[in-house]
Amino acid sequence: MATHAPSFGSLDLPRPGRAALPLLALALVALALEASPELRLAGLAAAACFVLAAAVRAERARAELRAIRRSADRLILASARGVVLLRRLLRGPGSPLYDEHAGNLSRAFARVLMELEP
Repeated sequence: MATHAPSFGSLDLPRPGRAALPLLALALVALALEASPELRLAGLAAAACFVLAAAVRAERARAELRAIRRSADRLILASARGVVLLRRLLRGPGSPLYDEHAGNLSRAFARVLMELEP
């Protein structure tokens, strides 16, 4: 499971490096088994397993972070398209929101549009 650290307000974003740290520490402990001649091979095998597990955990955290970034990009693009559609609806020729009878409604949409623009 990836470790999370708050970085932007209440967002918990995955940290690939921090996700792998505990397993890398265990790999170092397993390498300490090399001091004993009887456990030399076991120490290397255990260290290799921990390093592999750390790499898998870091890659999963990276994949989760990429998925979050893709979702954020999609939301940004969707809201940008929404602003463009509102602008066309509000200012388009022959728009029902543009004529005199819908003046109050078009002003309300204009306020919303101004709030949505960056």
